[in-house]
Amino acid sequence: MVSEQSVLRSNQAHKPIVAPGARLRLSFSLCEKISNRIKTNKTEESIMPIEFGSFSLGAIAGGIVIGIANHFLSKSRNKEDRTIAEFNKAAKDFRDAFLPEVTFLKHNANIGGLGSSNDLFEILQFAYVHRHLKALDVFKTYLTANDRIAVDKAWKEYCYHSDNQNILFLEQYSWKVANKGKDYEKRLKDVALSRIEKILQFAEPK
Repeated sequence: MVSEQSVLRSNQAHKPIVAPGARLRLSFSLCEKISNRIKTNKTEESIMPIEFGSFSLGAIAGGIVIGIANHFLSKSRNKEDRTIAEFNKAAKDFRDAFLPEVTFLKHNANIGGLGSSNDLFEILQFAYVHRHLKALDVFKTYLTANDRIAVDKAWKEYCYHSDNQNILFLEQYSWKVANKGKDYEKRLKDVALSRIEKILQFAEPK
């Protein structure tokens, strides 16, 4: 018969023997696996917040760009509005400078500012010296280069000699210089009014 002690010795002989160093390595490997698993879980959990964070940053950046663009567009519109307002004021001042003469030429009415003479030539000469010339110089600063050239051409046609536009010649509106009768002044009025209105076309409000 096999004794109980023989069986116990046999079982102990077949039981695997694990060295202390191996046990340590197994424990370390197990800990490493657990640590890696925890890190993996944390990484997976952090993916969504990062994506949402990126989206938020993109939205903020886009909002900033749009805000800056709107700011500059607003400044541009404000500047354009100011430019138009300044032009309209200058244009009104320019038209007002010719108002007494236009009223006289259209309606033969004196609203003041015509001087002391009833002669058309002297009335236009008085206005040229006291209002028209200065008004033109100021108003031209609000015009484009092309409009300045065009208004200068209309101006010379109005008050300079037709054969030499370097010579001021408002005497062309005098029926006496034309050696015509007083009735001829009506025709001269129409010519002067037409030429002044051609100048004032550049002062239409925007």
